[in-house]
Amino acid sequence: SRFRRGIDPRKAVTLVTACLEGLQERFKERLTPDLAERPQEVARMLGELREYLDILRYGLYEREEGGGPTDGPRLPEGEGRGC
Repeated sequence: SRFRRGIDPRKAVTLVTACLEGLQERFKERLTPDLAERPQEVARMLGELREYLDILRYGLYEREEGGGPTDGPRLPEGEGRGC
């Protein structure tokens, strides 16, 4: 597995799937029948998608020396549900 040590692969897949479904909803309104006639918009959308995928692939925060997979900023109890 290429996941970081301590990452549950099933949870990682669930997180990625939820995020991709959210991105699908976000892009859905921009996917119009005439999109093929607007190559600049296609390129813009693909660039934006690559940025989101890079965030998923490489993470949001820099690791601190000795930090574990769950070390880092904490959300108040009850916050942070969903992607």
